[in-house]
Order: sequence, then structure tokens, then C-alpha cells
Amino acid sequence: MITQYTKLQILLVIILLMMTTWMSNTLENLFKQLNNQQQLINKQQDYIQNVVAPVKKIMYRNHCHNQEIYAGIMKTKYPVYTAKIIEIESEFYQYAVSSCGARGLMQIALCHGRFSTFDIKTNIEFGARYFEWGLERFGTIDRAIVSYNAGPAAVGKYLPVETAMYIKKFKRDGMTI
Repeated sequence: MITQYTKLQILLVIILLMMTTWMSNTLENLFKQLNNQQQLINKQQDYIQNVVAPVKKIMYRNHCHNQEIYAGIMKTKYPVYTAKIIEIESEFYQYAVSSCGARGLMQIALCHGRFSTFDIKTNIEFGARYFEWGLERFGTIDRAIVSYNAGPAAVGKYLPVETAMYIKKFKRDGMTI
């Protein structure tokens, strides 16, 4: 015969089991959320260490603190490579003009478009897209760099001294190509 006391005990055991299951699920969900947050923090730290810090290092050693240039670089697909190209091409001087007429931060030739080559945003966007095109077309960073510096026809051929020096400068700071 089950007494009132026994029914109460059974009910308490059922309630405890339900609470234990609920708490277990809740704790499991909390641990998953914490793990996801930690993974996000790790990704952010990696991005800061591998992208933000190198870009700022390249800019600061060229005495460039221009936030518009920084923002333009950070919007590109490959910010560190973009910053290296700007460093080599113009040393972050917005109004640079080469002996062959290439202009601006990324030394865009006038034949590549009808836009203000001295406009920071436009120059970086165009130069970065041209580098990305070379990377997609030729498949490796070293070939994309050769294409950017000497033109697509130079890829796979004997490199002029200027292009060999360009690659050497690009490898500075442990840049892999």
C-alpha cells in the first residue's frame, strides 16, 4: 500500500530528475556558448595579430597615420599585401608619380582607368583589385606580385632587376610569397 508520504517521495524524485536533466542541458548549452565565444575571441586575436598589427607596423614605419588610408587598406581582401605594395610603390605618399607616369599610393597607370588616381579610396580599391586579379589568374602570390610590378606578360619569364628587387622588398619582414 502506497501512503501519502510515499507518493510525495516519488513526486519529489521525479521533480529532482527533471530539474537535474534541465540543469544538465542548461549547463551544456552554457558551455557551448562559452566555447563559441572563446573561438570568436581567438579569431579576433588572430586577426589583430596577423592582419591589423602588420598593417599598422608597415604604415607607421613609413610615418603614415592617415586613417583614410588605413580604412582603405583594411577593406581589401588582402590588407597586409596591399600595405606592402603601397609601401614599395609610394612609401605611403598619396601624390607619388613614377617616371613612367604611374600615380598615387599604389602607382596606378593612367591607362587603367578614368578616375582620380590620387583619390585614396579609389586608388587602393583599384590597385587591390588588380593584385587580386593577378593572384586569381596566376595562382601564387609571387606571380601576382610579378604581374603587379612588371605586367601580366612578364609572369614566367626572365625578371628584370627592378622586379627582382621588388620581390625582395616584398619578402621583407618575413612576408611569404
